[in-house]
Amino acid sequence: MKLTEWQEELLKETFNLGVGKASASIGELAGCEVELTVPEVQICQLKTLVNDISAMEGSSLSAVIQTYSGPFEGTAMMLYSEEASLDLVRLIMGSDTPSEQLSELEYDALCEVGNIVLNGCLSSLGGLFEAEIETELPELLSGTTKDVLTLEGKLDEGKQVVFLKMGFQVATGKLQGYLSFILDTDKIHNLLECLENYYRKISA
Repeated sequence: MKLTEWQEELLKETFNLGVGKASASIGELAGCEVELTVPEVQICQLKTLVNDISAMEGSSLSAVIQTYSGPFEGTAMMLYSEEASLDLVRLIMGSDTPSEQLSELEYDALCEVGNIVLNGCLSSLGGLFEAEIETELPELLSGTTKDVLTLEGKLDEGKQVVFLKMGFQVATGKLQGYLSFILDTDKIHNLLECLENYYRKISA
């Protein structure tokens, strides 16, 4: 399954709106200006995503997991490499935070950032499609890339994924993060149908 050019551009713009709104909130947490971008979006199998993320970030990963329901319910993830997660916690909590305290603070800090960004994206999709999207409380999962992305084996690697690669641009440099929305094949079709309906509406 592959996005058409206009579907890809529309999703990029929608997610840009979501992360754009979220960046201001994250900036308040971090005490500096944070710019979030969504330069790439694609649909692929979860197995492909596991291989791609492993090649880019290595074998360890942290993810904020949030399930949601609506016209195309599924599982949303904000993914961080081990290094990026610690850098983000230091950015939010202060660079002078003792290393032994980082692990204690990591859960709350990463969940807060993930919750802000994921809810921003989902609310933008809901607004675009004039549909209500409800979310569950987020949780943090850390481990091997495969275990995290498959929710420790609960998700079939054949599932389809809407994958967005994004960057965090902050005053101190760049942090790489990723967004992933895991849906069953029929829910992918629901998402594309929502896009088609929106396109027909604005083209009428």
